[in-house]
Amino acid sequence: MKIWRRYGTTALFLGLTICLTAAGFLLTEKGFSEMENRYLQKKPEFSWKALFDGSFGEAYEDYLGDQFPFRQSFVAARTGAERLLGREDVNGVYFGKDGYLLEKFDREDIETEQMEKNLDALAGFLTRQAGRLGADRVRAMLVPSASWILKEKLPFAAAPYDQGTVVRMLEKRLTAGSSFSGTEAYDGDAGTAFNLPADAMVVDVEQSLREHRLEEIYYRTDHHWTVLGAYYGYCAWAESMGFVPREKEEFAVETVSRNFLGTVQAKVGVGAEPDRMERWVPVDGTEWEAYYDRAEEPAGLYAESALESRDKYRFYLDGNHGLTEIRRVKAGG
Repeated sequence: MKIWRRYGTTALFLGLTICLTAAGFLLTEKGFSEMENRYLQKKPEFSWKALFDGSFGEAYEDYLGDQFPFRQSFVAARTGAERLLGREDVNGVYFGKDGYLLEKFDREDIETEQMEKNLDALAGFLTRQAGRLGADRVRAMLVPSASWILKEKLPFAAAPYDQGTVVRMLEKRLTAGSSFSGTEAYDGDAGTAFNLPADAMVVDVEQSLREHRLEEIYYRTDHHWTVLGAYYGYCAWAESMGFVPREKEEFAVETVSRNFLGTVQAKVGVGAEPDRMERWVPVDGTEWEAYYDRAEEPAGLYAESALESRDKYRFYLDGNHGLTEIRRVKAGG
Protein backbone atom coordinates (compact mmCIF):
# COMPACT_ATOMS: atom_id res chain seq x y z
CA MET A 1 0.00 0.00 0.00
CA LYS A 2 2.84 2.39 0.84
CA ILE A 3 4.52 1.59 -2.46
CA TRP A 4 1.29 2.35 -4.35
CA ARG A 5 0.87 5.65 -2.55
CA ARG A 6 4.41 6.64 -3.43
CA TYR A 7 4.58 5.40 -7.00
CA GLY A 8 0.96 4.80 -8.03
CA THR A 9 0.35 8.19 -9.64
CA THR A 10 3.64 8.05 -11.51
CA ALA A 11 2.95 4.51 -12.72
CA LEU A 12 -0.55 5.48 -13.85
CA PHE A 13 0.77 8.49 -15.77
CA LEU A 14 3.52 6.44 -17.43
CA GLY A 15 1.08 3.68 -18.31
CA LEU A 16 -1.35 6.12 -19.87
CA THR A 17 1.48 7.77 -21.82
CA ILE A 18 2.72 4.41 -23.13
CA CYS A 19 -0.80 3.35 -24.16
CA LEU A 20 -1.51 6.60 -25.99
CA THR A 21 1.88 6.51 -27.71
CA ALA A 22 1.30 2.92 -28.83
CA ALA A 23 -2.17 3.82 -30.06
CA GLY A 24 -0.68 6.70 -32.04
CA PHE A 25 1.62 4.27 -33.86
CA LEU A 26 -1.01 1.57 -34.38
CA LEU A 27 -3.96 3.70 -35.47
CA THR A 28 -4.14 4.76 -39.11
CA GLU A 29 -3.44 8.41 -39.80
CA LYS A 30 -6.65 10.22 -40.73
CA GLY A 31 -6.73 12.60 -43.65
CA PHE A 32 -10.19 14.08 -43.14
CA SER A 33 -12.40 14.63 -40.11
CA GLU A 34 -16.01 14.01 -41.01
CA MET A 35 -16.98 15.25 -37.56
CA GLU A 36 -15.38 18.67 -38.13
CA ASN A 37 -15.70 18.65 -41.92
CA ARG A 38 -12.07 19.62 -42.48
CA TYR A 39 -8.76 18.13 -43.57
CA LEU A 40 -6.42 17.12 -40.76
CA GLN A 41 -2.74 17.95 -40.48
CA LYS A 42 -0.54 15.24 -41.94
CA LYS A 43 2.88 14.34 -40.56
CA PRO A 44 5.24 17.08 -41.81
CA GLU A 45 8.36 16.19 -43.75
CA PHE A 46 11.55 16.85 -41.84
CA SER A 47 14.19 19.23 -43.12
CA TRP A 48 16.95 21.10 -41.33
CA LYS A 49 15.68 24.39 -42.73
CA ALA A 50 12.16 23.76 -41.38
CA LEU A 51 13.61 22.72 -38.04
CA PHE A 52 15.67 25.87 -37.58
CA ASP A 53 13.02 28.33 -38.81
CA GLY A 54 10.45 26.79 -36.46
CA SER A 55 7.94 25.73 -39.12
CA PHE A 56 8.58 22.01 -38.54
CA GLY A 57 7.85 22.31 -34.82
CA GLU A 58 4.63 24.25 -35.45
CA ALA A 59 3.45 21.78 -38.09
CA TYR A 60 4.31 18.79 -35.89
CA GLU A 61 2.41 20.30 -32.97
CA ASP A 62 -0.65 20.70 -35.23
CA TYR A 63 -0.15 17.12 -36.42
CA LEU A 64 -0.14 15.76 -32.87
CA GLY A 65 -3.23 17.79 -32.03
CA ASP A 66 -5.14 16.52 -35.07
CA GLN A 67 -3.99 12.89 -34.95
CA PHE A 68 -4.15 12.42 -31.17
CA PRO A 69 -5.80 9.06 -30.32
CA PHE A 70 -9.42 9.36 -29.15
CA ARG A 71 -9.16 13.07 -29.87
CA GLN A 72 -12.90 13.77 -29.94
CA SER A 73 -13.37 12.30 -26.47
CA PHE A 74 -10.60 14.50 -25.12
CA VAL A 75 -12.16 17.54 -26.83
CA ALA A 76 -15.45 16.85 -25.05
CA ALA A 77 -13.67 16.33 -21.71
CA ARG A 78 -11.73 19.56 -22.11
CA THR A 79 -14.89 21.48 -22.96
CA GLY A 80 -16.66 20.10 -19.90
CA ALA A 81 -13.75 21.03 -17.64
CA GLU A 82 -13.51 24.58 -18.97
CA ARG A 83 -17.26 25.06 -18.68
CA LEU A 84 -17.06 24.00 -15.02
CA LEU A 85 -14.46 26.74 -14.55
CA GLY A 86 -16.96 29.29 -15.86
CA ARG A 87 -15.61 29.77 -19.39
CA GLU A 88 -18.21 31.18 -21.80
CA ASP A 89 -16.14 30.31 -24.89
CA VAL A 90 -14.10 27.19 -25.57
CA ASN A 91 -11.96 26.37 -28.61
CA GLY A 92 -13.20 29.42 -30.50
CA VAL A 93 -16.89 28.82 -29.78
CA TYR A 94 -19.26 30.93 -27.68
CA PHE A 95 -21.90 29.11 -25.64
CA GLY A 96 -24.81 31.39 -26.40
CA LYS A 97 -28.38 31.68 -25.24
CA ASP A 98 -31.17 29.35 -26.41
CA GLY A 99 -28.70 26.59 -27.26
CA TYR A 100 -26.74 28.57 -29.84
CA LEU A 101 -23.09 27.68 -30.42
CA LEU A 102 -21.51 30.65 -32.18
CA GLU A 103 -18.03 30.83 -33.68
CA LYS A 104 -15.75 33.39 -32.07
CA PHE A 105 -13.63 35.61 -34.32
CA ASP A 106 -10.95 38.03 -33.18
CA ARG A 107 -9.39 40.74 -35.30
CA GLU A 108 -6.14 38.82 -35.68
CA ASP A 109 -8.09 35.82 -37.01
CA ILE A 110 -9.63 37.86 -39.83
CA GLU A 111 -7.39 40.77 -40.76
CA THR A 112 -4.48 38.76 -42.09
CA GLU A 113 -2.18 39.07 -45.06
CA GLN A 114 -4.13 36.31 -46.78
CA MET A 115 -7.38 38.23 -46.34
CA GLU A 116 -5.80 41.28 -47.99
CA LYS A 117 -4.79 39.12 -50.94
CA ASN A 118 -8.27 37.61 -51.13
CA LEU A 119 -9.93 41.03 -51.14
CA ASP A 120 -7.55 42.25 -53.84
CA ALA A 121 -8.39 39.20 -55.95
CA LEU A 122 -12.13 39.63 -55.39
CA ALA A 123 -12.06 43.34 -56.21
CA GLY A 124 -10.08 42.61 -59.36
CA PHE A 125 -12.53 39.90 -60.41
CA LEU A 126 -15.56 42.15 -59.83
CA THR A 127 -13.91 44.94 -61.78
CA ARG A 128 -13.14 42.72 -64.75
CA GLN A 129 -16.62 41.20 -64.81
CA ALA A 130 -18.26 44.62 -64.53
CA GLY A 131 -16.22 45.75 -67.52
CA ARG A 132 -17.27 42.68 -69.48
CA LEU A 133 -20.93 42.37 -68.45
CA GLY A 134 -21.80 45.79 -67.07
CA ALA A 135 -21.75 46.84 -63.42
CA ASP A 136 -25.53 46.46 -63.19
CA ARG A 137 -25.15 42.66 -63.62
CA VAL A 138 -22.35 42.00 -61.12
CA ARG A 139 -22.80 41.61 -57.36
CA ALA A 140 -20.77 40.40 -54.39
CA MET A 141 -22.27 39.29 -51.09
CA LEU A 142 -20.12 38.80 -47.99
CA VAL A 143 -22.36 37.02 -45.50
CA PRO A 144 -21.59 37.73 -41.82
CA SER A 145 -21.53 34.90 -39.31
CA ALA A 146 -24.07 34.38 -36.54
CA SER A 147 -21.86 35.90 -33.83
CA TRP A 148 -22.09 39.32 -35.53
CA ILE A 149 -25.80 39.24 -36.39
CA LEU A 150 -27.17 37.44 -33.33
CA LYS A 151 -25.34 39.52 -30.75
CA GLU A 152 -28.27 39.18 -28.35
CA LYS A 153 -27.47 35.46 -28.13
CA LEU A 154 -23.86 36.01 -27.04
CA PRO A 155 -22.70 35.63 -23.43
CA PHE A 156 -22.35 38.73 -21.30
CA ALA A 157 -19.20 40.76 -22.05
CA ALA A 158 -18.53 38.97 -25.34
CA ALA A 159 -16.95 41.34 -27.88
CA PRO A 160 -17.51 39.98 -31.41
CA TYR A 161 -15.39 41.23 -34.29
CA ASP A 162 -17.13 43.82 -36.49
CA GLN A 163 -17.44 41.80 -39.69
CA GLY A 164 -18.75 44.84 -41.52
CA THR A 165 -15.12 45.97 -41.54
CA VAL A 166 -14.33 43.42 -44.25
CA VAL A 167 -17.23 44.67 -46.39
CA ARG A 168 -15.98 48.24 -46.06
CA MET A 169 -12.47 47.13 -47.03
CA LEU A 170 -13.86 45.59 -50.21
CA GLU A 171 -15.94 48.68 -50.99
CA LYS A 172 -12.87 50.85 -50.53
CA ARG A 173 -11.05 48.83 -53.16
CA LEU A 174 -13.95 49.35 -55.56
CA THR A 175 -14.40 53.05 -54.88
CA ALA A 176 -12.89 55.61 -57.23
CA GLY A 177 -9.71 57.17 -55.95
CA SER A 178 -8.59 54.24 -53.79
CA SER A 179 -5.02 52.98 -53.91
CA PHE A 180 -6.09 49.64 -55.38
CA SER A 181 -4.90 49.44 -58.97
CA GLY A 182 -8.06 47.76 -60.24
CA THR A 183 -10.66 50.38 -59.32
CA GLU A 184 -11.40 51.27 -62.92
CA ALA A 185 -13.08 48.96 -65.40
CA TYR A 186 -13.35 49.52 -69.11
CA ASP A 187 -16.35 49.36 -71.38
CA GLY A 188 -15.10 47.20 -74.24
CA ASP A 189 -17.50 48.75 -76.75
CA ALA A 190 -17.02 52.40 -75.92
CA GLY A 191 -13.41 52.07 -74.84
CA THR A 192 -13.91 54.49 -71.97
CA ALA A 193 -13.24 54.07 -68.26
CA PHE A 194 -15.95 54.25 -65.62
CA ASN A 195 -15.78 54.19 -61.84
CA LEU A 196 -17.58 51.33 -60.13
CA PRO A 197 -20.32 52.27 -57.61
CA ALA A 198 -19.23 50.30 -54.57
CA ASP A 199 -22.61 50.43 -52.84
CA ALA A 200 -24.25 48.87 -55.90
CA MET A 201 -21.63 46.17 -56.42
CA VAL A 202 -21.64 44.93 -52.80
CA VAL A 203 -25.00 43.72 -51.46
CA ASP A 204 -25.86 44.98 -47.97
CA VAL A 205 -27.03 41.63 -46.61
CA GLU A 206 -26.10 42.53 -43.03
CA GLN A 207 -28.98 44.99 -42.73
CA SER A 208 -31.47 42.46 -44.09
CA LEU A 209 -30.33 39.77 -41.66
CA ARG A 210 -30.44 42.13 -38.69
CA GLU A 211 -34.04 42.97 -39.46
CA HIS A 212 -34.89 39.25 -39.15
CA ARG A 213 -32.50 38.29 -36.35
CA LEU A 214 -35.36 37.08 -34.12
CA GLU A 215 -36.18 34.38 -36.68
CA GLU A 216 -34.23 31.15 -37.19
CA ILE A 217 -31.83 32.46 -39.83
CA TYR A 218 -28.76 30.58 -38.53
CA TYR A 219 -28.33 27.03 -37.33
CA ARG A 220 -27.66 26.57 -33.63
CA THR A 221 -24.88 24.01 -34.12
CA ASP A 222 -23.35 25.09 -37.44
CA HIS A 223 -21.76 28.21 -38.93
CA HIS A 224 -24.06 28.35 -41.98
CA TRP A 225 -27.28 30.26 -42.35
CA THR A 226 -30.53 28.33 -42.67
CA VAL A 227 -32.65 28.27 -45.82
CA LEU A 228 -34.72 31.05 -44.25
CA GLY A 229 -31.57 33.11 -43.75
CA ALA A 230 -30.55 32.42 -47.35
CA TYR A 231 -34.01 33.54 -48.47
CA TYR A 232 -33.50 36.93 -46.84
CA GLY A 233 -30.09 37.11 -48.50
CA TYR A 234 -31.81 36.42 -51.82
CA CYS A 235 -34.27 39.24 -51.11
CA ALA A 236 -31.40 41.67 -50.48
CA TRP A 237 -29.74 40.59 -53.73
CA ALA A 238 -33.00 40.92 -55.69
CA GLU A 239 -33.54 44.43 -54.36
CA SER A 240 -30.02 45.42 -55.40
CA MET A 241 -30.73 44.06 -58.89
CA GLY A 242 -33.96 46.01 -59.16
CA PHE A 243 -36.59 43.28 -59.25
CA VAL A 244 -39.20 41.95 -56.84
CA PRO A 245 -38.23 38.68 -55.10
CA ARG A 246 -40.60 35.75 -54.69
CA GLU A 247 -42.69 35.75 -51.54
CA LYS A 248 -42.13 33.03 -48.94
CA GLU A 249 -45.64 31.81 -49.64
CA GLU A 250 -44.54 30.88 -53.16
CA PHE A 251 -42.48 27.99 -51.77
CA ALA A 252 -43.53 24.65 -50.31
CA VAL A 253 -41.33 23.93 -47.29
CA GLU A 254 -40.23 20.35 -46.66
CA THR A 255 -38.23 19.18 -43.63
CA VAL A 256 -35.49 16.84 -44.87
CA SER A 257 -33.66 16.22 -41.58
CA ARG A 258 -34.24 16.75 -37.88
CA ASN A 259 -30.87 15.50 -36.63
CA PHE A 260 -28.30 17.86 -38.14
CA LEU A 261 -25.29 18.57 -35.93
CA GLY A 262 -22.89 21.03 -37.53
CA THR A 263 -19.18 21.72 -37.43
CA VAL A 264 -19.39 24.24 -34.59
CA GLN A 265 -20.80 21.54 -32.31
CA ALA A 266 -17.95 19.25 -33.38
CA LYS A 267 -15.38 21.85 -32.27
CA VAL A 268 -16.55 21.57 -28.66
CA GLY A 269 -17.70 17.95 -28.71
CA VAL A 270 -20.61 18.39 -26.31
CA GLY A 271 -24.17 17.23 -26.71
CA ALA A 272 -26.57 19.66 -28.36
CA GLU A 273 -30.10 19.67 -29.68
CA PRO A 274 -29.93 18.83 -33.41
CA ASP A 275 -30.99 21.38 -36.00
CA ARG A 276 -33.73 20.99 -38.59
CA MET A 277 -32.91 21.22 -42.30
CA GLU A 278 -35.41 22.28 -44.94
CA ARG A 279 -35.91 22.24 -48.68
CA TRP A 280 -37.91 25.04 -50.31
CA VAL A 281 -39.60 24.11 -53.60
CA PRO A 282 -41.41 26.68 -55.81
CA VAL A 283 -45.10 25.83 -55.92
CA ASP A 284 -45.37 27.00 -59.54
CA GLY A 285 -43.18 24.12 -60.76
CA THR A 286 -40.04 26.09 -61.63
CA GLU A 287 -36.99 23.79 -61.85
CA TRP A 288 -33.23 24.39 -61.93
CA GLU A 289 -30.10 22.38 -62.64
CA ALA A 290 -26.63 22.86 -61.19
CA TYR A 291 -23.29 22.49 -62.97
CA TYR A 292 -20.26 22.06 -60.72
CA ASP A 293 -16.69 22.94 -61.70
CA ARG A 294 -17.48 23.27 -65.42
CA ALA A 295 -18.96 19.78 -65.63
CA GLU A 296 -20.71 19.00 -68.91
CA GLU A 297 -23.49 17.01 -67.25
CA PRO A 298 -25.92 18.74 -64.88
CA ALA A 299 -26.64 17.70 -61.31
CA GLY A 300 -29.53 18.42 -59.02
CA LEU A 301 -29.56 21.24 -56.50
CA TYR A 302 -29.64 18.69 -53.68
CA ALA A 303 -27.32 15.79 -52.81
CA GLU A 304 -29.76 13.39 -51.17
CA SER A 305 -27.01 10.97 -50.05
CA ALA A 306 -25.52 13.65 -47.79
CA LEU A 307 -28.48 13.30 -45.41
CA GLU A 308 -27.15 9.87 -44.43
CA SER A 309 -23.69 11.23 -43.53
CA ARG A 310 -22.26 13.42 -40.80
CA ASP A 311 -21.81 16.30 -43.28
CA LYS A 312 -25.50 16.79 -43.89
CA TYR A 313 -25.09 20.39 -45.03
CA ARG A 314 -23.56 19.03 -48.24
CA PHE A 315 -27.19 18.33 -49.15
CA TYR A 316 -27.29 21.89 -50.45
CA LEU A 317 -25.46 22.24 -53.79
CA ASP A 318 -23.24 19.22 -53.03
CA GLY A 319 -20.98 21.14 -50.64
CA ASN A 320 -18.07 23.32 -51.70
CA HIS A 321 -17.07 23.72 -55.34
CA GLY A 322 -14.76 26.14 -57.08
CA LEU A 323 -17.51 27.13 -59.53
CA THR A 324 -21.25 26.51 -59.34
CA GLU A 325 -23.58 27.46 -62.20
CA ILE A 326 -27.35 27.30 -61.74
CA ARG A 327 -29.59 27.30 -64.79
CA ARG A 328 -33.35 27.35 -64.98
CA VAL A 329 -34.62 24.45 -67.07
CA LYS A 330 -38.35 24.82 -66.52
CA ALA A 331 -40.29 28.03 -66.00
CA GLY A 332 -43.16 28.11 -63.57
CA GLY A 333 -46.67 27.75 -64.90
